[in-house]
Amino acid sequence: MSIVNEMLNELQKTRTPHHDIKGLISPPQNTSYSQYLWLTSLALVAILFIVIFKGYIEYSPEQKNTSDFPKLVMLPNQLAPPENLKKVKNDTNKLLISNKDPIKAVSLKVVTTAPIASVTPALAPKKEPKIEPNIKKLNTSKPTEKKVNISSSRVSIANKQLVKLFDQWSLLELEVNYQKLLQLLKTYSEFPKIWHSSLSFLKTRDINLYQDLLIESVNQFPKNTLFSVISAKHYISLGKLDRAYHDLNKIDNKNRDDVVYQLLGIILQKQNKHKSAIENYKKLLLISPDRGEINMAIGISFEALNQPDSAVQHFIMALKDNQLTNLQRQFLKQRLVYHQGLKNVTKES
Repeated sequence: MSIVNEMLNELQKTRTPHHDIKGLISPPQNTSYSQYLWLTSLALVAILFIVIFKGYIEYSPEQKNTSDFPKLVMLPNQLAPPENLKKVKNDTNKLLISNKDPIKAVSLKVVTTAPIASVTPALAPKKEPKIEPNIKKLNTSKPTEKKVNISSSRVSIANKQLVKLFDQWSLLELEVNYQKLLQLLKTYSEFPKIWHSSLSFLKTRDINLYQDLLIESVNQFPKNTLFSVISAKHYISLGKLDRAYHDLNKIDNKNRDDVVYQLLGIILQKQNKHKSAIENYKKLLLISPDRGEINMAIGISFEALNQPDSAVQHFIMALKDNQLTNLQRQFLKQRLVYHQGLKNVTKES
């Protein structure tokens, strides 16, 4: 045991003691190796410092000359003069920036002085709209045919020919003109208005031709009440009551209106056929119940039939019509006074 201790003491004396941080004895260090390690560490620290310093300069807002370093961010004070829309040109790319909010750029690009293989993120190219040829589509549908009103066209032609004939009326004899007119009217026999215009024209030229055309018109349009009424009025004015009644009586009962019933009543009353006149007048009152002149006419027929009470009743009803003329009102009041006097005379007797 003592021999071992002595050997350890001798071995310890031959070594250079080296204490670490904790005060423990460590094996001796190789001097050349330690110097090399120290120098390597110092170089790494220097390189790290240079890298940090360069990064600080690169990201510093005070850096103005950026031609030697990559440009990552475009700051507001580095923007182009504000306009509605400007294009900032670089060597390899274009960057669009809004003047209202310059920080919000369309995209950020890394621009370097060296050739760049790819730029990230890249600004997506705008898709140009497709220009389609302006070719009108052929309309394969059949064109719609315009409907021509043949009737109105014929009326227009007939009116022109009628006016031309009337303008030349005085150049030829009446009979010749009438034959031309009659031929024209028969060509357009489906238009009663042309016949009516011709009647109005002839009435001022020759009464005999007018009457002849009246007969032709009534025969041509038997169901049309217009020509029968015109003919009846004409014959009533001439006192030809039978001929007037004949034309009116041709009209079917379904087509008779208030004018027809009134003319029939007037004709029958003039012929002293008062019962038939009252019947036609009452049919007229069914259509127009408040007409005072019709009640007055009925009252006159009742007087002719010696029915004073019925006559007075219709005279009183007639006075309720405000559209009566002063002469009609005066006549009605006279008739009422007359019948009132008759009553007083009969009472006294």
